Amino acid sequence: MDDGRMFGEGLLDASAIYVPFVAECQKRGVRLKYLSHITGHGWRKLMRLDQPLVYRITSLPPVPPVFRFIQQHGPVDAAEAYATFNMGAGLAAYVAPADVPACLAASKATGISAWHAGNVAQEGSRKAVEILPLGIIFDADSLRVR
Repeated sequence: MDDGRMFGEGLLDASAIYVPFVAECQKRGVRLKYLSHITGHGWRKLMRLDQPLVYRITSLPPVPPVFRFIQQHGPVDAAEAYATFNMGAGLAAYVAPADVPACLAASKATGISAWHAGNVAQEGSRKAVEILPLGIIFDADSLRVR
């Protein structure tokens, strides 16, 4: 991979455990409205709630080497990669805009990398994930996990 490791080594990277982050948010009084673990079904999983909401992503994390390798050698295009893999985002925490700084501070205090990814809006009955920096839109019918 481009970080000098073999692909198999990258596949063995440890998964993050988010319990300390959640506990730190509770300690700081951050009201976690919803948490979504981004695993199978990738970023489409953000819309797993029954409510019709639009998840508008405006900022992305760095893509880990293992996913860059898969994209380059698959080849796997960006839409398929974000539909299938977490692409470096393991957990989405939904908080009120006023709680974003405290949520980020809780993340930093527990050693979990975090960023303010975007916002959630209600637009009638529309349900979607829009990854604006990449021009990718996943509509509700692309997620069939229920």
